Amino acid sequence: MLKSCLLVACIQLMQLARAACTSCMVDVYENLYKTAFEKSLDYEFPVDSRSHQAISNTAEPTDFGDYDFVVIGGGSTGAVLASRLSEIPDWKVLVIEAGDWPDELVSITSASYKITIMSDYNWGYYSVPQNNTCLGFEGNRCPLPRGKGLGGTSLLNALIYVRGNRHDFKKWCDMGNPGWCYEDVLPYFLKSENFHLTNKDAPVDAKYHNTSGPLWIEQPVPLHEHHKVFLKANEEMGYKIRDVNGEEQIGAMPFQINTKKGRRQDSGTAFLKPVLDRTNLNVMHNSLATKIVFDGQTAVEVHFLNKGIKYKVGVKKEVILSAGAINSPQLLMLSGVGPAEHLQELGIKVVADLPAVGQSYSDHLQVHGLVFTSNLSEPIPPLRKSIKEFLEQGTGDWAEAAPTQAVGYYRTRLEKTPGYSDLELSFQDTNATTDAMSNCYRWKSNVSSSISIVNASSSFQIFATPLHTNSLGQVTLKSADPLDFPLVDPNILSDEEGQDFEIVYEAIQFVLNLTQQEAFRKIDAKFSHQPLLECSDEEFMTKDYWRCAAKYIVNHNNHPVSTCKMGPDSKGNVVDHTLKVYGIANLRVADASVIPLSTSSHINSICYMIGEKGADMIKADWLNSI
Repeated sequence: MLKSCLLVACIQLMQLARAACTSCMVDVYENLYKTAFEKSLDYEFPVDSRSHQAISNTAEPTDFGDYDFVVIGGGSTGAVLASRLSEIPDWKVLVIEAGDWPDELVSITSASYKITIMSDYNWGYYSVPQNNTCLGFEGNRCPLPRGKGLGGTSLLNALIYVRGNRHDFKKWCDMGNPGWCYEDVLPYFLKSENFHLTNKDAPVDAKYHNTSGPLWIEQPVPLHEHHKVFLKANEEMGYKIRDVNGEEQIGAMPFQINTKKGRRQDSGTAFLKPVLDRTNLNVMHNSLATKIVFDGQTAVEVHFLNKGIKYKVGVKKEVILSAGAINSPQLLMLSGVGPAEHLQELGIKVVADLPAVGQSYSDHLQVHGLVFTSNLSEPIPPLRKSIKEFLEQGTGDWAEAAPTQAVGYYRTRLEKTPGYSDLELSFQDTNATTDAMSNCYRWKSNVSSSISIVNASSSFQIFATPLHTNSLGQVTLKSADPLDFPLVDPNILSDEEGQDFEIVYEAIQFVLNLTQQEAFRKIDAKFSHQPLLECSDEEFMTKDYWRCAAKYIVNHNNHPVSTCKMGPDSKGNVVDHTLKVYGIANLRVADASVIPLSTSSHINSICYMIGEKGADMIKADWLNSI
């Protein structure tokens, strides 16, 4: 009897200690979160990279030694490449990354849109002033959030894991890129993946998933009531609830996202941190690459800045440029690879005349302002409750980048290929603030008031994303100074035929139709978008109204591709199907910039795939040549 009483007492003491420990951790995270949130409210983005400026501009670069491979950029693709290449013990691999390692705040999944997007983890790019769209933002400039740090944009994004449609990759092959068809790339998607079914009710096509890779995939839980309504309405319209990463894509599902027990799985955390003990891998963070140096037409050296000191590093085998769809073409041009006329205007010596560098900038569109009220309340949980659930269970709103848990992919009447989706809808509750995201976007007050939420606890919005856009923009240099930001012109809704607006209008009508289904009628869903003052000459809700409104409420979806396009020759392309830069030896580009067209997906998972496939191609070249 005495032993039993002592055992009970010990258990009770342990429970009290555990509760006290949890309470202490909640205190720590609450203080961390509140402090960072207040700081983000006053944060101002830099307008250039002069925080990296050299102490002496006249000093010769300090020799950093020689490496077999230099990977420029530690983002979603660069982290994979560095990890896989350093598996070969005899290869010395250097990563040059302009940003820092992610801190504890970044690991809080929900912090991205609420805090860290307004921090040094974001390059802080904005487009040049636009004429066709982004007129709802200050200065008519589109926000261009791009991640800066080990993890790249996976430090900031919504972590959506959608691979794309098999027809995307068929098009890649048909464009003259052998080895990039769906059956070729699927093994590389699977190689990275560590799939965990956290939502037991979510559809899963098991043969299209793997459970042994470094990159975790989960589903947000618990599923919000509004999202259940969204999925039910899809069924009522005849769309299956299916794993859109499986055999077929068209349909809807609860999101699959890159989190590990609720914590953000950025690429630095997933691919680099576990292998930092490798003696042949060196990661130089807070280091800005400024130039690739050539001996004739061969890449032999990279210059970079770290803590005010200029360095040069020799390259024995290859430079791999993985700085993203904005920074990769920028560095190529700064190094003399790009449109000759543009480079000569800036006094840059031309190493290779490749007119396609920085061109063909393509992005998905995103339609804002499709907001609704309902009689279904989704209360905002108290902060400390959210922290406790996050720490103990890895679930709840802190385990989600935004209150968005479901997605649908659809083929509209404008898409002629059967089974090929040209529209994405992502569903979002509005029961959470995204202050940092709003500060980053810099909405004009009058436009914001037209698309604002009436009652945050009972309203929702549907983001419509047309996928196969025709409008093309460009990335160019402001100057020959690597510390100047590049000039980015997304140029969306600019196609002469007007097809991009047609799919925008089709998307709006699709959303309005979906929200008229019985599932939404049961919660009394009502469209709450208010007429834009700028479009008052047009009858509200007509096609002419939306043609006007699109200029203010449509922007890109932060999925830029094609600025170092992959293709069969140097006419309109930058790299071949092995990612080698045309006309240059020992230089590849591997990141979103090589993707030759906008895909039916978010692009982060594709960047991981490019890293996996790119690493295997590099290994095949150099190991077979020994």
